Amino acid sequence: MASTHRRRTGHSTGHSPGRSPGAQEWLLALGALTAVALFIAAFLDFGDPMERARLEVRSGAAARAEVVEASWDRLLGLSREPAEAKGEAVTIGPEGLRSLDFEKTPPESARIVHLLIESALFEAAAGDVDRAIAEAEGILARAPDDPRATEAHLHLARWASSRGDFEAVRRHRAAIAQTLDAVGAPTAWVAGTSVALLSSLVEPVDATLALRWLRDPAAHLPAPVDQARVRGGALIVEEDPWWGTLRERLAAADPGVDWDRAFLRDVRAGDAVQRAFGSELVAARDAWTLQRRGDAWLAARALGDEIRVLAVDASGLAASMRKSMGSDAPDLFQVHFWSEPAATEETVLPLRSLGTGALAFSIHRGDPYAAGRRELVQLRLVRAALVVLALAILIASIMAARATDRARRLSLLRSTFVASVSHDLRTPIQSMLLMSETLEQNRVATEAGRQRYFGSIRREAQRLRRLVEDLLDGARIDRGEGARVERQEVDTNRYFTELENRMRERAERADGDLTFVRGALPETLFFDPDGVHRVIWNLFENALKYGRQPEKKAAITVEVGIDGGTLVARVLDEGPGIPARFASTVFQPFERVTAGAAGGDIEKDTGTGLGLAIVRAITRAHGGEARVEPSPRGAHFVATFPATSPAAH
Repeated sequence: MASTHRRRTGHSTGHSPGRSPGAQEWLLALGALTAVALFIAAFLDFGDPMERARLEVRSGAAARAEVVEASWDRLLGLSREPAEAKGEAVTIGPEGLRSLDFEKTPPESARIVHLLIESALFEAAAGDVDRAIAEAEGILARAPDDPRATEAHLHLARWASSRGDFEAVRRHRAAIAQTLDAVGAPTAWVAGTSVALLSSLVEPVDATLALRWLRDPAAHLPAPVDQARVRGGALIVEEDPWWGTLRERLAAADPGVDWDRAFLRDVRAGDAVQRAFGSELVAARDAWTLQRRGDAWLAARALGDEIRVLAVDASGLAASMRKSMGSDAPDLFQVHFWSEPAATEETVLPLRSLGTGALAFSIHRGDPYAAGRRELVQLRLVRAALVVLALAILIASIMAARATDRARRLSLLRSTFVASVSHDLRTPIQSMLLMSETLEQNRVATEAGRQRYFGSIRREAQRLRRLVEDLLDGARIDRGEGARVERQEVDTNRYFTELENRMRERAERADGDLTFVRGALPETLFFDPDGVHRVIWNLFENALKYGRQPEKKAAITVEVGIDGGTLVARVLDEGPGIPARFASTVFQPFERVTAGAAGGDIEKDTGTGLGLAIVRAITRAHGGEARVEPSPRGAHFVATFPATSPAAH
């Protein structure tokens, strides 16, 4: 039985009007809907990640700026002094030294005594200390009650100390104290300092006596000229040289006494700052206020009736700010104060002043938009993944629909195949039974008639054998085993003569015309004679069945020849032919071309549908190939068999 090379229309993937959608249509629809949904999801507007990153950076920087400004307000509101203050911290009292009277005008009557003392000092300066002592004692003898005469006791104490007469020093010191106690106030001064205070400084120094006189420093010392200034970013109060000299001498004599307090050092420093910056200082009670002074800032704050003043430079303010921020300090955002080294991170908030401009800061962040770029890359990857997934689902649904359609068609083809095989098996068997019964009952009178019946039984048996062989080969092909080949030496002339005779006999019975063209062939070739016979016969049967036009006989041409050591068999017909799109699929099992697709009217399909699949399997088992070649008219099949001579093999 030969296979057809046509495909039935009823086995196509489409569905005719009125037929309900099949599984493949539902699969395609579901896959298309899912793909469309994924495409839409892939291109939904999820916002701009970079714009979100910019907004987050701006809001984060603004929040950090609020933290910095709150820390600044907290720093100024602290009652304690900034730890980074440079130089001295000075307190300005409510009155300072204004309550003390440092003005000293000696009485007119004391001017004569002063002149005499100047004369004695001149003698001492000339080197005649004895004469100077004599003149000083003469002054005391002539004016013992003159308060101004206490200056003579001072000089006498000095000269006695230089000679080591400490008893005389104490005697003169006591005389000065006695006069001061009697008068109630100093009566003589040297360099604006009372003779009584100076006498306590003569060796041996009497710190206790000096501390007694310093209970009223304005009566014994000149008005101080301390100087306050800002130098190197620090507040410095330079002490009056004279006051400093006296304080240091007494501190060396008795370190246990608070000589800074005795000499009013804090009060004097406050007065010096008041004189230097009084017009610039603005002090508040609830916070430190800052005023620029050179390369530093004066911080002032009112504490009760006093004003506390100190100096802080920009770096000190920055350090205080960082301590004030503490745990509130930014983590991802770095605060940079203008007094610090330049920041290396990208600026996200430009320079902003704090308070009166004492300090300025900016906000920085290393690669601030990295999160936005990462989110943008992730979004693009998600979009690409959704598109790929949509395409994959669409392709998978198409492939699944095709597979479902193919499975459905194969199921239908198998059903048709079973029905066709059942018919093809039953027909020869019934013919053989009928003819056997006729012969058995001696209904055929002549010997010629009986021989004709025997020939018919033999042909039906051969037809049945070929059908069984097709089924067995089809099973092997389905298992992927391929056709069996048994090569042997073949007499080409005898082989193809017998093949041609059988074809002509078959063509005559089918009312067809056969043209058999035999090319130059060697006497013998090495191939499988049964396999080659089945290939050429199957192609011939197909052409005989389908290679005709309406109202015309089937015209078939069979050509065999050698081409470079390969046996080539060609079968051509003048039928409707095979469309190019079916040239490769026509060799698949159960595949048939419809009459409409072929372009002509053909008889109803019969057979197993395995003929051309067996043709290709046998040719490939030989190492050759079976194919459909383009033809201007009808179908043109070519089968090749590598066939060498026995000696070469």
